[in-house]
Amino acid sequence: MIGLSSAQPWTPDEWEAALTVWENASIAVLDIRHRLIEPGEAIRDYSLPAHALIVALNGPCSVSLGHDAYLMERFAVLHAPKGMPLTIEPMEGWLDFYLILYKATLNSACLPENRSFDGYKPLQRPCAINVANPLHYIHCCSSMHDCWQRPHARRKLHALTGFYQLVREIGLDLEQDRLAALPPDYVRMTQTYMEQNYHLPLTVQGLAEALGISASQLNRLFKQRCGAGPQEYLKEVRLQAARQYLQLYPASLKEVAHATGICDEFYLSRLIRSRFGMTAEQLRKKSTNGMRDFFMEQTDQAPYTVTRFDNENHFHNRGETIMLKKLQHKMLLTAAVSFMLVSSACGSANNASSAGNAALASPAASGASHSPSAAASETPDANATRTVNTEKGEVEIPFNPKRIIVPFVQGDLMALGIKPVGTSFNDDAVFEEEMGDTSIGIPWELDLEAVMALEPDLIIYANPDEYEKLKLIAPTVIISDLYSMESLQRLQLLGDLVNRKDKAEELVKQFKEKVADSKAKLEQAGLLENTVSLFEWKEAGTVSVFGNKYGRGGELLYSYLGMKAPQRIQEEIIDHPDDPRLLVLSMEVVAEYQGDFIFSDELVVNLEGNPVWESLTAVKEGRLIQTSSGMFWFNDILSMNAQLDFITTRLLEAAGR
Repeated sequence: MIGLSSAQPWTPDEWEAALTVWENASIAVLDIRHRLIEPGEAIRDYSLPAHALIVALNGPCSVSLGHDAYLMERFAVLHAPKGMPLTIEPMEGWLDFYLILYKATLNSACLPENRSFDGYKPLQRPCAINVANPLHYIHCCSSMHDCWQRPHARRKLHALTGFYQLVREIGLDLEQDRLAALPPDYVRMTQTYMEQNYHLPLTVQGLAEALGISASQLNRLFKQRCGAGPQEYLKEVRLQAARQYLQLYPASLKEVAHATGICDEFYLSRLIRSRFGMTAEQLRKKSTNGMRDFFMEQTDQAPYTVTRFDNENHFHNRGETIMLKKLQHKMLLTAAVSFMLVSSACGSANNASSAGNAALASPAASGASHSPSAAASETPDANATRTVNTEKGEVEIPFNPKRIIVPFVQGDLMALGIKPVGTSFNDDAVFEEEMGDTSIGIPWELDLEAVMALEPDLIIYANPDEYEKLKLIAPTVIISDLYSMESLQRLQLLGDLVNRKDKAEELVKQFKEKVADSKAKLEQAGLLENTVSLFEWKEAGTVSVFGNKYGRGGELLYSYLGMKAPQRIQEEIIDHPDDPRLLVLSMEVVAEYQGDFIFSDELVVNLEGNPVWESLTAVKEGRLIQTSSGMFWFNDILSMNAQLDFITTRLLEAAGR
């Protein structure tokens, strides 16, 4: 059965209950916001931090409150409870809207005599209405917002007065039967359901019946809005999901077909070639920046104009779990790992009473164990090992590891003279040619069979949750801050770990000398006092901004060269205690994060013609510097040396030196 239904308007009883709450509860206005959204932009899945009244004008647009979607032609008043996701998508022209966030505190003493809401909570279901005379509402909201923006001692009182004026207008319109529910947005509701359930056997007839309309009506609405019918839209959703599966996971085409609801792998193969102009295997090898960032996804909720790390993939990969490789191999591996885990657990239980808090592997237990500091002074044989202290306790590792698996920092090991046998990806990196085809999909998908097949003698990993699995394959060292650690500190740590400490020190010394030389050139050109922003285009209407970690040249520009970040980047990313990694901005606030110079990758061409982007001072005055995403994604020592040359040259060129 399809879990899709049309939004239902409030009943008269629900309206009466809501008005009773507004009249008798203690109301506190928390915030009043006014926004303009241009076509192509959207507010998506903003989780409301409090109850909200929304007044919107200058449609048409689609407004979604939770699972309910509405069509607004010219004007609308909406109400939504705290925590409900809000999506607003303009269709033509600018959309103007006010968002009034408030808290209503109600107890039984506040209610009129003989009135109780036991078993029913008013205001917990969304509502969307049209009114007879929208000018009253617009004037009221505009006045509330103007007062709220001024540091007035009585601004909360003005806001509360305005809130009750809005409620009074709604009550009068209700009494005179001048309220009309907004029509449901059948297209948006169907699209959302498809994007979340593309793996199911969906039919246009079934979707239409769930919405209470005919299949022909749904087809007509889709073609009017999208230029294509619902079946074509569903096919595109499934193809985009298939592309993500192929590029993110080592799954077979048959498994991808099953997970995306297409089922027939040969049909999927033909669709891929027709849609993307390449075979499935060619598509698998084609990485994008959004997929590279996939492992760092966060779900932190930020203000709706600044969403922390909004994943680029708007098709939600909620298909069925993919079975990797052949089932019989998986079963053999699972059985082996399970047996080893059980044996390990039994051994730990038997030794717990006598061992107490003893080390996992003591030097005495291994005839060739060494501490990291003492290791470099000896010349052990090829099979020698030593014990190192890690986040997971003491781990016995090879003295001179040769077959290392590590994600993302392979450039550091390459600089130390060791080529990893398995890593994440090398696309367009400065070391791509030297590394060759060593990608095994980590850390997005940990394929234990692929790891075992490489026969590693050392695994360096960041996710502690995978330790128990990996340590059964090879000695595993967990470094939780492997990606965010200061780059030179990480290089020295890795050098110590692989018995190349002297080489690491030499690389650090050379890099610092190179930084000093570049810094002197930039200082002579008067550039070090300028601010710099690092932007990346994400999707229509949004831009990512980075700080001093996680590549993109931020560590070089801010930490090593000492260039300044705009105040909001400094406060909201670099100095923020939660280490948000990056922010995703709507175009309306990008100017607040702009620097004297802007660095952005090749995807910046997608912003050409955008009036907000082209109004930025750095863009207008030729101080936009386009980078190579492959070179600037990494922050290992090889990549940073190349980045430093590029940054110094391009800054001097942009400054006319």
